[in-house]
Amino acid sequence: MNKNGFSLIELMVTLVICCLTIGFISLNFNNLNRLVTRFTEYVIFKEQYLIFLLQFEDDYQQADLLTEIDLDSMDNMEFRDDRNNDGDYDDSSERIAYRWDSPNNKIDRKSGEGNFQALLDGVSGLKWTQTSSNPLCHQLKLSNIFSEENRIISYCRPFLRNQTK
Repeated sequence: MNKNGFSLIELMVTLVICCLTIGFISLNFNNLNRLVTRFTEYVIFKEQYLIFLLQFEDDYQQADLLTEIDLDSMDNMEFRDDRNNDGDYDDSSERIAYRWDSPNNKIDRKSGEGNFQALLDGVSGLKWTQTSSNPLCHQLKLSNIFSEENRIISYCRPFLRNQTK
Protein backbone atom coordinates (compact mmCIF):
# COMPACT_ATOMS: atom_id res chain seq x y z
CA MET A 1 0.00 0.00 0.00
CA ASN A 2 1.33 3.40 -1.04
CA LYS A 3 0.87 6.19 1.58
CA ASN A 4 1.19 9.82 0.60
CA GLY A 5 1.49 12.53 3.31
CA PHE A 6 2.03 12.51 7.06
CA SER A 7 0.21 10.74 9.84
CA LEU A 8 -1.64 12.61 12.57
CA ILE A 9 1.04 11.67 15.14
CA GLU A 10 3.83 13.09 12.97
CA LEU A 11 1.93 16.37 12.52
CA MET A 12 1.25 16.67 16.28
CA VAL A 13 4.91 16.01 17.17
CA THR A 14 5.99 18.66 14.65
CA LEU A 15 3.45 21.12 16.08
CA VAL A 16 4.68 20.53 19.65
CA ILE A 17 8.32 21.05 18.59
CA CYS A 18 7.39 24.29 16.77
CA CYS A 19 5.44 25.58 19.80
CA LEU A 20 8.34 24.85 22.14
CA THR A 21 10.79 26.57 19.79
CA ILE A 22 8.57 29.67 19.45
CA GLY A 23 8.05 29.77 23.23
CA PHE A 24 11.79 29.55 23.87
CA ILE A 25 12.49 32.35 21.37
CA SER A 26 9.73 34.52 22.87
CA LEU A 27 11.08 34.06 26.39
CA ASN A 28 14.58 35.05 25.33
CA PHE A 29 13.27 37.97 23.29
CA ASN A 30 11.75 39.57 26.43
CA ASN A 31 15.03 39.14 28.30
CA LEU A 32 16.96 40.59 25.38
CA ASN A 33 14.53 43.53 25.23
CA ARG A 34 15.07 44.23 28.96
CA LEU A 35 18.83 44.00 28.47
CA VAL A 36 18.78 46.45 25.55
CA THR A 37 16.55 48.87 27.52
CA ARG A 38 18.89 48.76 30.54
CA PHE A 39 21.92 49.29 28.32
CA THR A 40 20.22 52.25 26.61
CA GLU A 41 19.40 53.83 29.99
CA TYR A 42 23.03 53.38 31.05
CA VAL A 43 24.32 55.01 27.85
CA ILE A 44 21.95 57.96 28.41
CA PHE A 45 23.21 58.23 32.01
CA LYS A 46 26.82 58.31 30.83
CA GLU A 47 26.01 61.07 28.34
CA GLN A 48 24.18 63.11 31.00
CA TYR A 49 27.07 62.44 33.40
CA LEU A 50 29.59 63.93 30.98
CA ILE A 51 27.38 66.98 30.45
CA PHE A 52 27.04 67.35 34.23
CA LEU A 53 30.83 67.16 34.68
CA LEU A 54 31.46 69.81 32.03
CA GLN A 55 28.79 72.15 33.40
CA PHE A 56 29.81 71.67 37.03
CA GLU A 57 33.51 72.15 36.33
CA ASP A 58 32.76 75.32 34.38
CA ASP A 59 30.70 76.72 37.27
CA TYR A 60 33.28 75.60 39.84
CA GLN A 61 36.22 77.20 38.03
CA GLN A 62 34.55 80.47 37.03
CA ALA A 63 32.35 81.26 40.01
CA ASP A 64 32.71 81.72 43.75
CA LEU A 65 31.08 79.45 46.27
CA LEU A 66 28.66 81.50 48.31
CA THR A 67 29.49 80.25 51.81
CA GLU A 68 31.93 77.97 53.55
CA ILE A 69 28.95 75.95 54.85
CA ASP A 70 28.10 75.01 51.28
CA LEU A 71 31.52 73.41 50.92
CA ASP A 72 30.51 70.60 53.25
CA SER A 73 27.27 69.60 51.59
CA MET A 74 26.18 69.00 48.02
CA ASP A 75 22.53 68.77 49.04
CA ASN A 76 22.19 72.41 47.99
CA MET A 77 25.20 74.32 46.69
CA GLU A 78 25.21 77.84 45.30
CA PHE A 79 27.80 79.60 43.20
CA ARG A 80 27.94 83.24 42.18
CA ASP A 81 29.43 84.60 39.03
CA ASP A 82 29.61 88.26 37.96
CA ARG A 83 28.19 87.50 34.54
CA ASN A 84 27.44 91.11 33.59
CA ASN A 85 30.86 92.34 34.85
CA ASP A 86 29.42 95.16 36.96
CA GLY A 87 31.65 94.35 39.95
CA ASP A 88 28.98 92.94 42.27
CA TYR A 89 26.96 89.82 42.80
CA ASP A 90 23.66 91.55 43.55
CA ASP A 91 21.82 90.55 40.38
CA SER A 92 19.65 87.47 40.75
CA SER A 93 20.92 86.15 37.41
CA GLU A 94 24.39 85.83 38.94
CA ARG A 95 23.40 82.89 41.16
CA ILE A 96 23.87 79.28 40.12
CA ALA A 97 22.52 76.51 42.36
CA TYR A 98 22.89 72.75 42.37
CA ARG A 99 20.91 70.35 44.53
CA TRP A 100 20.81 66.62 44.94
CA ASP A 101 17.27 65.31 44.96
CA SER A 102 17.97 62.01 46.73
CA PRO A 103 14.38 60.63 46.73
CA ASN A 104 14.27 60.96 42.93
CA ASN A 105 17.95 60.02 42.35
CA LYS A 106 18.84 63.14 40.39
CA ILE A 107 20.94 66.30 40.46
CA ASP A 108 19.20 69.55 39.55
CA ARG A 109 20.64 72.90 38.44
CA LYS A 110 19.13 76.36 38.63
CA SER A 111 20.50 79.53 37.06
CA GLY A 112 19.28 82.90 38.31
CA GLU A 113 15.65 83.04 39.42
CA GLY A 114 14.59 80.13 37.23
CA ASN A 115 13.35 76.74 38.38
CA PHE A 116 15.54 73.76 39.11
CA GLN A 117 15.98 71.55 36.06
CA ALA A 118 17.17 67.95 36.10
CA LEU A 119 20.77 67.76 34.98
CA LEU A 120 21.61 64.15 35.85
CA ASP A 121 19.22 61.26 36.56
CA GLY A 122 20.21 57.97 38.16
CA VAL A 123 22.35 59.23 41.06
CA SER A 124 22.05 56.97 44.09
CA GLY A 125 24.73 58.58 46.25
CA LEU A 126 26.68 61.81 46.35
CA LYS A 127 29.41 63.11 48.63
CA TRP A 128 31.19 66.45 48.32
CA THR A 129 34.28 67.03 50.48
CA GLN A 130 37.05 69.59 50.68
CA THR A 131 40.41 67.86 50.35
CA SER A 132 42.75 70.87 50.69
CA SER A 133 42.56 74.62 51.20
CA ASN A 134 45.66 75.87 49.33
CA PRO A 135 45.14 75.20 46.51
CA LEU A 136 41.43 74.84 47.07
CA CYS A 137 40.47 71.28 46.15
CA HIS A 138 37.23 69.36 46.46
CA GLN A 139 36.34 65.79 45.74
CA LEU A 140 33.03 64.72 44.30
CA LYS A 141 32.09 61.07 44.87
CA LEU A 142 29.10 59.94 42.89
CA SER A 143 27.42 56.54 42.74
CA ASN A 144 24.72 55.57 40.29
CA ILE A 145 21.89 53.08 40.08
CA PHE A 146 23.56 51.14 37.27
CA SER A 147 26.73 49.96 39.02
CA GLU A 148 28.34 49.61 42.42
CA GLU A 149 31.40 51.53 41.27
CA ASN A 150 31.86 55.05 42.69
CA ARG A 151 32.95 57.80 40.36
CA ILE A 152 35.44 60.11 42.05
CA ILE A 153 36.34 63.47 40.54
CA SER A 154 38.67 66.08 42.03
CA TYR A 155 38.35 69.79 41.37
CA CYS A 156 41.11 72.25 42.25
CA ARG A 157 41.72 75.96 41.80
CA PRO A 158 44.33 78.28 43.27
CA PHE A 159 42.06 80.24 45.66
CA LEU A 160 38.57 81.28 46.60
CA ARG A 161 37.75 84.82 45.65
CA ASN A 162 35.87 87.05 48.10
CA GLN A 163 33.63 84.96 50.39
CA THR A 164 31.27 87.77 51.41
CA LYS A 165 27.79 87.81 49.97
